[in-house]
Amino acid sequence: MSLESKYNGDAGYIAEDMLSLDRELERRCYAVKKSTQEGYFALQEALPLYQVTELQYLAFLLLKNDDLQSADKQRQLIESLNIIVQLYQPLMDQFDNHGRRIINELRELSH
Repeated sequence: MSLESKYNGDAGYIAEDMLSLDRELERRCYAVKKSTQEGYFALQEALPLYQVTELQYLAFLLLKNDDLQSADKQRQLIESLNIIVQLYQPLMDQFDNHGRRIINELRELSH
């Protein structure tokens, strides 16, 4: 086996590891999703309760969305923007005017 083919094979595994969530974090993100869908908590209550950051949850939503994986690139972009808006819109009162404008424009673009 040449070094080049060895490293090409390893690169696939390294990329997969980098993009995957560790099992514990994935379990906590799933608990956030399930508890908010069933109405037990608002998202902003569930995230700290399960020790998940907004960015971790965003990565979970994007990586674990099978519909996005099979969608065309335009739909992937639009749905990704929609997920970002849904995640950060409840936090708008913490944003300055520039941040609020970005969320509002993303909301317009994703619909």
